[in-house]
Amino acid sequence: MKKKAFTLIELLVVITIIALLVTILMPALTRAKEQAKITLCSSNLKQQGLGIIMYANANGGQVPTYKGTGDWMWDLSYETTRAINKAAGIKSNEIYVCPSNSEKEYNDRRWWQYSQFAQNPDKSPLDDEDAMDKGTRISRYRAMPYIYFFYRGELQKLSSGLKDGSPSGENVTWVSNMEKMKTPGEKPMVLDTIISWGDDPEDAQFFDLTSTDINPYYKDNSNHKSRKRNAKGLVPSGGNHLYVDGHVSWILFSDINKDVTTGKVMSLAHGPDSGLDYWWKYR
Repeated sequence: MKKKAFTLIELLVVITIIALLVTILMPALTRAKEQAKITLCSSNLKQQGLGIIMYANANGGQVPTYKGTGDWMWDLSYETTRAINKAAGIKSNEIYVCPSNSEKEYNDRRWWQYSQFAQNPDKSPLDDEDAMDKGTRISRYRAMPYIYFFYRGELQKLSSGLKDGSPSGENVTWVSNMEKMKTPGEKPMVLDTIISWGDDPEDAQFFDLTSTDINPYYKDNSNHKSRKRNAKGLVPSGGNHLYVDGHVSWILFSDINKDVTTGKVMSLAHGPDSGLDYWWKYR
């Protein structure tokens, strides 16, 4: 007796059902994958926060940053990450990389050793930072996938040019001494980068940002893409915020109602048309 084979129609029905199930499950799998990245990102920030707090406890409340190290809010000296790692016994630099931002990797010298290799298309090898003296490590800086509210030098004295986006246009308060912060549970210290060209959430570009005069070899991105789009493409899903007291909160992009223009501060460094906007929930 011959075994009955599937008919063409039956095979098509099975294939259709499988395709339908994949269509239904894919968004859920994508959300689960992104949630895992958000959780890992939060863990990275908590470890950074631990190192910063431990360093500050041993240094009269001062955060581990150095004047004159870069102009942008994501610039951080080689010595700063070294000091954080030493304070908390951190062995891997992976905690300084947001898993949702594939452009910036801790072993990619174009970012990790930005002040040396920003104009070089080759990713490797890294220079040996252990062979550098402390003064050299202070003078050289990384372009991080997180932004830091650390006070870093003369340009940031001009904080009147950098507003927090509130109706009253209040100046940004830089973190210098943690013991002097009045509301440490409300003051962001390190957070996911959300940057854009344009300050209208419905018409701003948040990903695939290029700047041929600064670096023609790669694109810059905000962290944590969502599935939603505006007129210019994908928009962020939100960002993790590390506060001065050490806790981390995930803030939905819809609740990030403060945008901070680079204004006079960054124009001094990069010209009046530098145009980048930073986004976070200030209060």
